[in-house]
Amino acid sequence: MKLKGKTALITGSGRSLGEAFAFRLAQEGANIVVNSRNSLSELEATANEVRSLGVKCLPVIADVTKPEEIEEMRRQVSEVFGSVDILVNNVGVSPYLPLLEMEPEDWHQIMDINLHSMFYTTRAFLKPMVDKGWGRIVNIAGHVAFMQRTRGVHTAASTAGKISFTRALATEVAPFGITVNYICPGSMDTPPRVKYYRDEKASGVPPWMSSRNMDAHQFLQETIPMGRAGTPEELANVVAFLASDESSYITGQGFLVNGGMFYL
Repeated sequence: MKLKGKTALITGSGRSLGEAFAFRLAQEGANIVVNSRNSLSELEATANEVRSLGVKCLPVIADVTKPEEIEEMRRQVSEVFGSVDILVNNVGVSPYLPLLEMEPEDWHQIMDINLHSMFYTTRAFLKPMVDKGWGRIVNIAGHVAFMQRTRGVHTAASTAGKISFTRALATEVAPFGITVNYICPGSMDTPPRVKYYRDEKASGVPPWMSSRNMDAHQFLQETIPMGRAGTPEELANVVAFLASDESSYITGQGFLVNGGMFYL
Protein backbone atom coordinates (compact mmCIF):
# COMPACT_ATOMS: atom_id res chain seq x y z
CA MET A 1 0.00 0.00 0.00
CA LYS A 2 2.81 2.41 -0.90
CA LEU A 3 0.42 4.75 -2.71
CA LYS A 4 -2.48 4.82 -0.27
CA GLY A 5 -4.09 8.24 -0.28
CA LYS A 6 -2.71 9.11 -3.72
CA THR A 7 -4.66 9.50 -6.93
CA ALA A 8 -3.24 8.35 -10.26
CA LEU A 9 -4.37 9.20 -13.78
CA ILE A 10 -3.35 6.80 -16.55
CA THR A 11 -4.15 7.93 -20.08
CA GLY A 12 -5.04 5.26 -22.62
CA SER A 13 -5.95 2.80 -19.89
CA GLY A 14 -9.00 1.04 -21.26
CA ARG A 15 -6.97 -2.05 -22.12
CA SER A 16 -3.53 -3.52 -22.68
CA LEU A 17 -0.61 -1.79 -20.95
CA GLY A 18 -2.66 1.06 -19.51
CA GLU A 19 -5.05 -1.38 -17.90
CA ALA A 20 -2.11 -3.21 -16.29
CA PHE A 21 -0.73 0.10 -14.98
CA ALA A 22 -4.08 1.04 -13.47
CA PHE A 23 -4.45 -2.33 -11.75
CA ARG A 24 -0.88 -2.30 -10.40
CA LEU A 25 -1.14 1.19 -8.93
CA ALA A 26 -4.48 0.24 -7.40
CA GLN A 27 -2.78 -2.74 -5.76
CA GLU A 28 -0.55 -0.20 -4.03
CA GLY A 29 -3.60 1.63 -2.69
CA ALA A 30 -3.95 4.50 -5.16
CA ASN A 31 -7.31 5.74 -6.34
CA ILE A 32 -7.37 5.62 -10.11
CA VAL A 33 -8.60 7.70 -13.03
CA VAL A 34 -8.79 5.59 -16.16
CA ASN A 35 -9.08 7.20 -19.56
CA SER A 36 -9.95 6.16 -23.08
CA ARG A 37 -10.74 8.07 -26.23
CA ASN A 38 -13.93 6.28 -27.19
CA SER A 39 -14.47 2.81 -25.70
CA LEU A 40 -16.73 3.22 -22.68
CA SER A 41 -17.30 -0.53 -22.36
CA GLU A 42 -13.57 -1.25 -22.11
CA LEU A 43 -13.13 1.60 -19.69
CA GLU A 44 -15.95 0.43 -17.43
CA ALA A 45 -14.51 -3.09 -17.42
CA THR A 46 -11.12 -1.74 -16.34
CA ALA A 47 -12.76 0.48 -13.70
CA ASN A 48 -14.67 -2.46 -12.22
CA GLU A 49 -11.47 -4.51 -12.08
CA VAL A 50 -9.72 -1.67 -10.26
CA ARG A 51 -12.60 -1.16 -7.82
CA SER A 52 -12.43 -4.84 -6.89
CA LEU A 53 -9.19 -3.98 -5.09
CA GLY A 54 -11.05 -1.68 -2.71
CA VAL A 55 -10.05 1.68 -4.17
CA LYS A 56 -12.04 4.33 -5.99
CA CYS A 57 -11.92 4.55 -9.76
CA LEU A 58 -13.22 7.25 -12.11
CA PRO A 59 -13.57 6.35 -15.80
CA VAL A 60 -13.34 9.34 -18.16
CA ILE A 61 -13.83 9.37 -21.92
CA ALA A 62 -11.53 12.03 -23.38
CA ASP A 63 -9.37 12.42 -26.47
CA VAL A 64 -6.07 13.64 -25.05
CA THR A 65 -5.07 15.20 -28.37
CA LYS A 66 -7.78 17.82 -27.75
CA PRO A 67 -7.13 20.39 -25.00
CA GLU A 68 -10.82 21.10 -24.47
CA GLU A 69 -11.52 17.43 -23.70
CA ILE A 70 -8.57 17.28 -21.31
CA GLU A 71 -9.94 20.33 -19.53
CA GLU A 72 -13.29 18.58 -19.12
CA MET A 73 -11.47 15.53 -17.74
CA ARG A 74 -9.61 17.78 -15.32
CA ARG A 75 -12.93 19.21 -14.17
CA GLN A 76 -14.38 15.73 -13.55
CA VAL A 77 -11.27 14.65 -11.66
CA SER A 78 -11.41 17.80 -9.56
CA GLU A 79 -15.01 17.09 -8.54
CA VAL A 80 -14.24 13.53 -7.43
CA PHE A 81 -10.63 13.56 -6.19
CA GLY A 82 -9.58 17.20 -6.13
CA SER A 83 -6.41 16.57 -8.13
CA VAL A 84 -4.02 13.83 -9.19
CA ASP A 85 -0.68 13.04 -7.59
CA ILE A 86 0.56 10.60 -10.22
CA LEU A 87 0.27 11.04 -13.99
CA VAL A 88 1.13 8.25 -16.40
CA ASN A 89 1.22 9.50 -20.00
CA ASN A 90 0.61 6.21 -21.72
CA VAL A 91 -0.98 7.21 -25.05
CA GLY A 92 1.14 6.46 -28.09
CA VAL A 93 1.31 4.72 -31.45
CA SER A 94 4.24 3.57 -33.59
CA PRO A 95 3.22 3.15 -37.24
CA TYR A 96 5.70 2.46 -40.01
CA LEU A 97 5.53 4.73 -43.04
CA PRO A 98 8.32 5.83 -45.42
CA LEU A 99 8.84 9.57 -45.65
CA LEU A 100 8.11 9.69 -49.38
CA GLU A 101 4.72 8.11 -48.72
CA MET A 102 3.96 10.42 -45.81
CA GLU A 103 1.49 13.27 -46.13
CA PRO A 104 1.57 16.30 -43.80
CA GLU A 105 -1.56 15.01 -42.06
CA ASP A 106 0.24 11.71 -41.29
CA TRP A 107 3.06 13.64 -39.61
CA HIS A 108 0.76 15.89 -37.61
CA GLN A 109 -1.47 13.03 -36.50
CA ILE A 110 1.46 11.15 -34.93
CA MET A 111 2.78 14.32 -33.31
CA ASP A 112 -0.68 14.97 -31.86
CA ILE A 113 -1.02 11.46 -30.44
CA ASN A 114 2.51 10.87 -29.20
CA LEU A 115 3.81 14.30 -28.22
CA HIS A 116 1.14 16.98 -28.08
CA SER A 117 -1.10 14.82 -25.89
CA MET A 118 1.68 14.60 -23.32
CA PHE A 119 2.05 18.39 -23.28
CA TYR A 120 -1.69 19.04 -22.99
CA THR A 121 -2.25 16.48 -20.23
CA THR A 122 0.80 17.36 -18.17
CA ARG A 123 0.02 21.06 -18.35
CA ALA A 124 -3.54 20.41 -17.15
CA PHE A 125 -2.59 18.35 -14.08
CA LEU A 126 0.81 19.72 -13.02
CA LYS A 127 -0.12 22.80 -10.97
CA PRO A 128 -1.66 20.94 -7.97
CA MET A 129 1.49 18.78 -7.75
CA VAL A 130 3.55 21.97 -7.51
CA ASP A 131 1.23 23.34 -4.83
CA LYS A 132 1.46 20.12 -2.79
CA GLY A 133 5.20 19.78 -3.19
CA TRP A 134 4.87 16.18 -4.38
CA GLY A 135 4.16 14.51 -7.69
CA ARG A 136 5.14 11.69 -10.00
CA ILE A 137 5.01 11.82 -13.80
CA VAL A 138 5.84 8.70 -15.78
CA ASN A 139 5.97 8.97 -19.56
CA ILE A 140 5.79 5.86 -21.72
CA ALA A 141 8.12 6.50 -24.63
CA GLY A 142 9.62 4.04 -27.11
CA HIS A 143 12.99 2.70 -28.12
CA VAL A 144 12.83 3.65 -31.80
CA ALA A 145 14.01 7.22 -31.29
CA PHE A 146 17.64 6.48 -30.60
CA MET A 147 18.25 2.74 -30.41
CA GLN A 148 16.44 0.91 -33.19
CA ARG A 149 16.30 1.16 -36.95
CA THR A 150 12.82 2.11 -38.06
CA ARG A 151 10.82 3.11 -41.10
CA GLY A 152 8.81 5.83 -39.42
CA VAL A 153 10.47 9.23 -39.10
CA HIS A 154 7.33 10.66 -37.51
CA THR A 155 7.34 7.90 -34.87
CA ALA A 156 11.04 8.36 -34.15
CA ALA A 157 10.81 12.15 -33.99
CA SER A 158 7.81 12.13 -31.67
CA THR A 159 9.47 9.60 -29.37
CA ALA A 160 12.64 11.66 -29.21
CA GLY A 161 10.40 14.60 -28.33
CA LYS A 162 8.90 12.61 -25.43
CA ILE A 163 12.35 11.92 -24.06
CA SER A 164 13.52 15.53 -24.34
CA PHE A 165 10.22 16.73 -22.84
CA THR A 166 10.77 14.42 -19.87
CA ARG A 167 14.33 15.55 -19.22
CA ALA A 168 13.54 19.26 -19.50
CA LEU A 169 10.43 19.05 -17.33
CA ALA A 170 12.29 17.01 -14.71
CA THR A 171 14.77 19.86 -14.31
CA GLU A 172 12.00 22.44 -14.17
CA VAL A 173 9.90 20.80 -11.46
CA ALA A 174 12.56 19.07 -9.32
CA PRO A 175 12.57 21.93 -6.77
CA PHE A 176 8.88 21.20 -6.11
CA GLY A 177 9.34 17.56 -5.12
CA ILE A 178 8.09 16.25 -8.46
CA THR A 179 9.91 13.54 -10.39
CA VAL A 180 9.54 12.98 -14.12
CA ASN A 181 10.88 9.84 -15.78
CA TYR A 182 10.29 7.84 -18.93
CA ILE A 183 10.09 4.16 -19.77
CA CYS A 184 11.05 2.63 -23.10
CA PRO A 185 9.20 -0.71 -23.44
CA GLY A 186 10.62 -3.40 -25.64
CA SER A 187 8.56 -6.19 -27.18
CA MET A 188 5.46 -6.55 -25.02
CA ASP A 189 3.02 -9.44 -25.14
CA THR A 190 -0.08 -7.31 -25.63
CA PRO A 191 -3.06 -7.93 -27.94
CA PRO A 192 -1.79 -5.58 -30.69
CA ARG A 193 1.54 -7.39 -30.67
CA VAL A 194 0.36 -10.98 -30.38
CA LYS A 195 -0.39 -11.25 -34.09
CA TYR A 196 2.78 -9.34 -34.96
CA TYR A 197 5.10 -11.64 -33.03
CA ARG A 198 3.32 -14.98 -33.02
CA ASP A 199 1.97 -15.29 -36.55
CA GLU A 200 4.73 -15.11 -39.17
CA LYS A 201 2.05 -14.72 -41.86
CA ALA A 202 0.56 -11.62 -40.27
CA SER A 203 0.53 -8.39 -42.19
CA GLY A 204 3.05 -5.97 -40.78
CA VAL A 205 5.78 -8.53 -40.13
CA PRO A 206 9.06 -6.74 -40.95
CA PRO A 207 10.34 -7.60 -44.45
CA TRP A 208 13.76 -8.52 -43.08
CA MET A 209 12.06 -11.09 -40.84
CA SER A 210 10.04 -12.76 -43.59
CA SER A 211 12.91 -12.60 -46.10
CA ARG A 212 15.04 -14.70 -43.76
CA ASN A 213 12.21 -17.21 -43.33
CA MET A 214 12.25 -16.40 -39.64
CA ASP A 215 9.15 -17.26 -37.66
CA ALA A 216 8.09 -15.29 -34.61
CA HIS A 217 9.67 -17.68 -32.11
CA GLN A 218 13.04 -17.43 -33.87
CA PHE A 219 12.65 -13.65 -33.99
CA LEU A 220 12.26 -13.45 -30.23
CA GLN A 221 15.09 -15.89 -29.59
CA GLU A 222 17.54 -14.04 -31.83
CA THR A 223 16.73 -10.46 -30.88
CA ILE A 224 15.91 -10.70 -27.15
CA PRO A 225 18.41 -12.37 -24.80
CA MET A 226 15.57 -13.49 -22.54
CA GLY A 227 13.97 -15.17 -25.56
CA ARG A 228 10.46 -13.84 -25.04
CA ALA A 229 8.28 -10.77 -25.04
CA GLY A 230 7.69 -8.96 -21.78
CA THR A 231 4.38 -8.98 -19.96
CA PRO A 232 2.28 -5.90 -19.14
CA GLU A 233 2.66 -6.80 -15.46
CA GLU A 234 6.46 -6.62 -15.69
CA LEU A 235 6.23 -3.14 -17.19
CA ALA A 236 3.63 -2.10 -14.62
CA ASN A 237 6.04 -2.99 -11.80
CA VAL A 238 8.44 -0.33 -13.08
CA VAL A 239 5.63 2.22 -13.29
CA ALA A 240 4.67 1.45 -9.68
CA PHE A 241 8.26 1.91 -8.54
CA LEU A 242 8.57 5.29 -10.29
CA ALA A 243 5.23 6.38 -8.83
CA SER A 244 6.32 5.66 -5.26
CA ASP A 245 8.57 7.31 -2.69
CA GLU A 246 11.12 4.57 -3.31
CA SER A 247 12.16 6.48 -6.45
CA SER A 248 12.27 9.89 -4.75
CA TYR A 249 15.84 10.67 -5.89
CA ILE A 250 15.38 9.52 -9.48
CA THR A 251 14.26 12.07 -12.05
CA GLY A 252 14.90 12.84 -15.71
CA GLN A 253 15.91 9.22 -16.27
CA GLY A 254 15.00 6.57 -18.81
CA PHE A 255 14.30 2.93 -18.05
CA LEU A 256 14.56 0.25 -20.72
CA VAL A 257 12.26 -2.70 -20.06
CA ASN A 258 13.12 -4.99 -22.94
CA GLY A 259 14.66 -8.28 -21.81
CA GLY A 260 18.13 -7.13 -22.86
CA MET A 261 17.15 -6.24 -26.43
CA PHE A 262 18.94 -2.86 -26.19
CA TYR A 263 21.22 -1.22 -23.68
CA LEU A 264 21.93 2.40 -22.80
